[in-house]
Amino acid sequence: MRFLTVVNYSYGMSYEQVEARFVSWANKEPNIRAAIVNGSRARSYKPADQWSDLDIILFTTTPDAYSDNTGWLSEMGDIWLMVKTIALEASPEWLVIYKKGVRVDYQIEPATGTLRQLVQRPVYEPALRRGYRVLFDKDESGADTLSHTYRTMCYTLPSPAEFSELVTRLLLFAERTARVLCRGEVWWAKQLCDIQMKECLLQLLEWHACATNGREHDIWRNGRFLHDWIDLDAAAALPATFATYEIADIRRAMLATVKLGCQLARETAEIWRYDYPHQAEAKILDWIRSLDCD
Repeated sequence: MRFLTVVNYSYGMSYEQVEARFVSWANKEPNIRAAIVNGSRARSYKPADQWSDLDIILFTTTPDAYSDNTGWLSEMGDIWLMVKTIALEASPEWLVIYKKGVRVDYQIEPATGTLRQLVQRPVYEPALRRGYRVLFDKDESGADTLSHTYRTMCYTLPSPAEFSELVTRLLLFAERTARVLCRGEVWWAKQLCDIQMKECLLQLLEWHACATNGREHDIWRNGRFLHDWIDLDAAAALPATFATYEIADIRRAMLATVKLGCQLARETAEIWRYDYPHQAEAKILDWIRSLDCD
């Protein structure tokens, strides 16, 4: 990952200006064949607000020319900060903050076909299924006539083995958190409780929402708009699962996390008719509660 910082405190930048400058610049670049906007600035449901950034996917016949160079990024405005990273689809992406805090994420994709063909590839489904907007299509393939409005996606069910493995990992992380707390390693214990265990909990929240509402229930990835799609009782229990930087509170939050996670897992297993490790849960929790680490 590579960082470059440039500071400029002038004002007046807007997302509309950046988008217009991008289109003007890209139209002069013959290797860039098409570009679309996805994310909140392209969707009608939960659209952009004052905190939203701009997500652009550009399709080019020479991806390296734009992923390995930075000069073109300043064509859109004065840069405060930029970093090259990897998008979820394993493609290079520049995250750029322009003056006045205007943030634009440029995902660089190979133009291995017309835009009409590209937007229908399964690899782009997660990024585009909630809507996209065509900025330009130099090949005029008719992609802007396709249905690109908001749509939900059928949730892929885990296998029984995947389900069992996740429940096991939650219990293992709880056991490890208890051990680390007894050693007095607060930082590591909090990381286990509020990162590793929470990753398991989020997956269980997703599976539980799918199990109780059906595979087409609108579940957002990365916990976005969480309280719109999870169970109401689970939402009420969530605040207690997070900890302060204190041994006693991390222990309390760890137990709350495993309690909620196991409850969601048991209910999900019953609906999907999956096996659930009742004995393992009871033994691990009894052992954790028996520890005297004061």
